[in-house]
Amino acid sequence: MKYKSISKDIAVISALALCMAIGSYLLSGWLNEQMQNLLVWVSDLWFDADIVRIYLIMTDRLSEEHESPFRHPLFSIIAYPTMQAMISILGISPPRALRLLVAISAALWVGCIYIIMRLIGCKKFDATVFSVLAASSASSIFWFAVPETFAMGSISILTSLAFIALTRFRKINWIWYVLLNIFTLSITITNWTAGITVTCIKLPFRKFIVTLALALAVALYLLLIQAELFPASKKLFRNESGYILSVHAGGLLNSLKAILAHSMIAPDLLLQRGLSLGSVGGLVLSFQGTPPGSGSVWGTIALIPWALLLCLSVRSFFIANIDPSFRLALGIILAGQVFLHTIYGFETFLYSLHFLPLLIIFASLTTLTRYRKVALILALLLIPLASINNGAQFKKSGICLGKLGLQTTLSENEQKMLKDSPLGFDSNYKCGI
Repeated sequence: MKYKSISKDIAVISALALCMAIGSYLLSGWLNEQMQNLLVWVSDLWFDADIVRIYLIMTDRLSEEHESPFRHPLFSIIAYPTMQAMISILGISPPRALRLLVAISAALWVGCIYIIMRLIGCKKFDATVFSVLAASSASSIFWFAVPETFAMGSISILTSLAFIALTRFRKINWIWYVLLNIFTLSITITNWTAGITVTCIKLPFRKFIVTLALALAVALYLLLIQAELFPASKKLFRNESGYILSVHAGGLLNSLKAILAHSMIAPDLLLQRGLSLGSVGGLVLSFQGTPPGSGSVWGTIALIPWALLLCLSVRSFFIANIDPSFRLALGIILAGQVFLHTIYGFETFLYSLHFLPLLIIFASLTTLTRYRKVALILALLLIPLASINNGAQFKKSGICLGKLGLQTTLSENEQKMLKDSPLGFDSNYKCGI
């Protein structure tokens, strides 16, 4: 990337970020309307998301919901002060500040994706097209409309890729590697693998060990401070074994379909029996186990260019003219995320912001090969198809969420339509709209 083009890149990033932030804010506002301004009190209904927990972490210092440092080590000490600062400075209500914070996360997210693609050598037009493709994905539309940890977690992974891509142009002081490891560790503990991977690839072994040790020491010190500020965060450990290879996920194939297909193209909506106390009437929204492309005819058609793009990307990953260290980092981080989320969790779509942007960057490598025009045609075809399908499925999910949350729809007869199955749902049941 030539430095003389930086001003144009800044303009593109600003436009993408602004559109993404406005879109996120409007979507979260519409979703909140479906719940009659009670969205922050919805727990688990929205594809197993912990919206109530996130809201309480950000607004109540003494809440018991801070007891998650094992999974999200420093989330409380980052999110709570940020939220309180926005409320104080802007003079707005906590729910509105939360929507604004999600919108800012969305803007940073799409900006990171664009920057990474430019750093690895993608043309401005190509990087813009694939950034818009990321923004039109099901992951983006569904998860930048609600508060969750995965937006910040995704940004931490993308920061690692941007970091190693930047080393192509300049040598970076090792102290930045320490900060990178602290950041990737802080939001979601499994995302530390991204920081570790980048550090391992770029630093000599001894400096690599010192960097990790220093990052861990700083993180532990911050944990002690966090424990004093948020008493519930002293509970460091929680049994996670029930989330590994759970029968409720429906097997590895269902999880893999969610990773490769559902994250880009929202399938048909199902109602699944909830596995936690937060579900109303035992029902939650779910995509788990749904056939890819089943959301609409547009989704079915969209599968074709998406599948072709991914297939082209496999070859492009090996032949694209990119820095070998970036190729290695992307391959390891993507493989790690795919492996983790095929064996962990009940609703794979819940974690999709962690792997969808990696798939987008993986697909963008095709623009650095002789298949560039084909890749752009496929991406440009996919954007409107995915947008129409995902928008329709989001609307359907939002209306259904409102009915579930307000307990206005599901009569006893409707609930009896849910039949027992290995996945706990009847695939023929549709949420009445």
